[in-house]
Amino acid sequence: MAYYNPSNHRLERTRAPVPSHYNVPPDRDITEDLVTSLPVEILTPPVIDGDIKTADIRNVQYIGSYNWTDSTLPTIIVPGSPPVWKDPSMPIKLTPDTGLSFVDQNGFRMPSSPLLPLFAAVDAIGTPVDWPSVDFILDRNALRKITRWIDCGPMTVDFRIDMELAGAGTVLMNRWEPRTRDVAGNGRSYGSAFEGKNTVPVPGCEHSTGHYRIIRYDLCGLEIIVRFEVDACIPTAANAEITNERESAISPTMNRCAPASILNIIPAGHPVPQASITELKTRSKWFAHKIDWSSIYPQLYLSGTSLLYLGIHDRGKFSEVHQFNTDDERFEGLRAVAMESLLKLGKMLQTIRNMVIQHGKAKQLSLVCEGGVLTVYERDEAEKCLPNNVLTRFY
Repeated sequence: MAYYNPSNHRLERTRAPVPSHYNVPPDRDITEDLVTSLPVEILTPPVIDGDIKTADIRNVQYIGSYNWTDSTLPTIIVPGSPPVWKDPSMPIKLTPDTGLSFVDQNGFRMPSSPLLPLFAAVDAIGTPVDWPSVDFILDRNALRKITRWIDCGPMTVDFRIDMELAGAGTVLMNRWEPRTRDVAGNGRSYGSAFEGKNTVPVPGCEHSTGHYRIIRYDLCGLEIIVRFEVDACIPTAANAEITNERESAISPTMNRCAPASILNIIPAGHPVPQASITELKTRSKWFAHKIDWSSIYPQLYLSGTSLLYLGIHDRGKFSEVHQFNTDDERFEGLRAVAMESLLKLGKMLQTIRNMVIQHGKAKQLSLVCEGGVLTVYERDEAEKCLPNNVLTRFY
C-alpha cells in the first residue's frame, strides 16, 4: 500500500450496495452555509447567437482512474479498472437491490475534499497536465445538472454545486448532495444486482466499490477535466496487453513516496480503452420501449461513452440485453437534437467561469437551483475545495 502526499504531485461502486445496518442521515439543507440574504446573481438560460458553432467534444484524453475500496481510512486503487462484462447466458433471475447505495461516493468517503482522489490518481499515473490552462475540473454530474436546468427550466430538480477559483482561471466544481447515500431502489430496482451478476472484477480490484475515470477534452472552446463513474468495460485485447506495462510503470513511483496523508493508494488494475467503457441500465419489459434518450444521450456524450447495455426483465427475470452504440447512424437525429442543448451548456459554462473569475478568491460561490431558478450565492466561512498544497499547481 502507498500513500498520497498532496505536496509531492506523485505517489510516495456508486451503485454498490452498502450494508443495511447503516443509518440514512437526514437531508442537508440546500442553503446551509450560504449568504442567502444577498444573492450574487440570478442566471438565465443562454440564447445561442452564433458565437459558438459546434458542441462537438474534441481531443478526448484519458488522464487517470481509480477504484474506491470499503476501508476505514479512505483508500483508492490506482489506476484500478471497471469490472469486465461477461456476456451472460439468458434468462437469469435476480433479486431486487436492497440496503443502501451511494449517491455520491466521493463525497461520502472524502467529504472535506471530494475532488482530491481525482488529483491523487492523475498524479500517481504521472499524466502530464498543464493545470493552469484547464478551465473547469468537475464531475459529469455537474454538467448533467446544468444541462437539465437549461432544457427543463421550472421542472428541474433542485440542485447545488459549490465552486472555487484555482489560480487565475480554473473553476473547481464540488458536487453537493442532500445525502451521499440512500436506500437502494424501491423493491423494483435491479441495477446493482444486474451489474454484479454480469461483470467480473479484474485482479486486484475484487473489493472495489466503484470505478471512476478521469478524462480531459475540449467543449465549446473550453478545456475541461471530467470525472465520472464507469459501470463496466467490454473485454478487449488492449486491456490485457497494457496491464503489465502499466503496473511496472506505476508501482515504483508509489513505493518511493512518503507515507503521510489522508488518502491511501494501492497500485493495481489497468487503464482500459475509451471505446470499451460501457454504461449499464435495466428496464422492465413493460417500459423497454420508453427509453428517455433525451436524458441518457447527454449522460453518455459528456463522458465520451458510446456503449449502453440495457437489461430487459419481468419482475427480475432477465430475458435479453439490448446493446446500443451511440456512434451508429441511427443516433444521428438524436445527436442533432442534443447539439442545441450542448451549445447552450458551453455558453453557460463560459458565463459561469467569467463570473467566478470576476469575483476572484475573495468570494466562494455556489450555484443553487430551486424551483427552476438558478441563483448564485456566496458561501459563508467556506472551506476550500482542495488542500492548499494541491492548489499550488495552479500558480
